[in-house]
Amino acid sequence: MSPAEFGRSPRFCLRFERKGGGDLRIKLIKIAAFALFVIFLAFSCTVEKINTDKKTEVAFYFDNDKFDAKQYVASIWDESVLPHMTDKAADAAGLIHGLKGDEAATCEKYGYRAVKENNPFNFSLKGKVKILSVSSESNARAEADLEPYDCVPDLVIQVGPIFKGTAIRDFLDFVKFEDFTNQVDFAKLANELNFKVRDDVVKRFDFKNEDYNGDEFEIIGAATYLNGDPKLVVTPVAMERAGSGN
Repeated sequence: MSPAEFGRSPRFCLRFERKGGGDLRIKLIKIAAFALFVIFLAFSCTVEKINTDKKTEVAFYFDNDKFDAKQYVASIWDESVLPHMTDKAADAAGLIHGLKGDEAATCEKYGYRAVKENNPFNFSLKGKVKILSVSSESNARAEADLEPYDCVPDLVIQVGPIFKGTAIRDFLDFVKFEDFTNQVDFAKLANELNFKVRDDVVKRFDFKNEDYNGDEFEIIGAATYLNGDPKLVVTPVAMERAGSGN
């Protein structure tokens, strides 16, 4: 039988197809099983992405690829956020005076911005203030006078319960946008930092129902320098009645 005739043999072709088809089916079953195993791992495992920065030892928490902003903020607030804000805090009166004078030099000395061009500077500041008035909106703000008092508001303190802006996040030089999966997660961090202020810093004071006009507070907070306005809007990370320790 010639090679051509051998190849056309029905009996041979039947055996060849059965043998080859069986091997192919086994391979496909193995591939499908492996694919299902990989998918199972992807959806059942908790992934924790770690930034090994020795200065802050920051951990970014992801559960099934979803960023847990609340857990992350809880992990860095006492160990990283408060120490950083406190160590970098400029005297509020001196900062405002500098912004009214040599704005560029003051921003370079005390300010921080992750991207150098077209982004506003952010500050950490501290000082003793006297409350002059408190608005009644949901994003309430307190007009505050810095020592030495002259009954003229020098800055505005956000007292919530709604807090606006990203000043706290944007002053933290150890928090980098590129460490996050996307813009949504980065925005969640800013919101959760503001929630922390609402729940742990300001909630102790009932600005909605109590009269704090004339009361003195010691504050540390973050502010973004916008539109060249030295009357900064401060989001407090620490706020105590002056002399009370409460």
